[in-house]
Amino acid sequence: MREALDWLVRNQDPVSGRWPASSLNRARDPESDTGLFMADIATGFAVLALSRADRFKK
Repeated sequence: MREALDWLVRNQDPVSGRWPASSLNRARDPESDTGLFMADIATGFAVLALSRADRFKK
């Protein structure tokens, strides 16, 4: 779990604060509505994981 949380911290975009996401099915412009939606979802999941990380501290 620690490695996963460390990965989230390392991969956060330092400028926007988002976690970028890409589609495995299609090449998407990251600034398009679809690309931004995917980044919003990825960011939401990352924030959720980090906000619950205290459950895994030893």
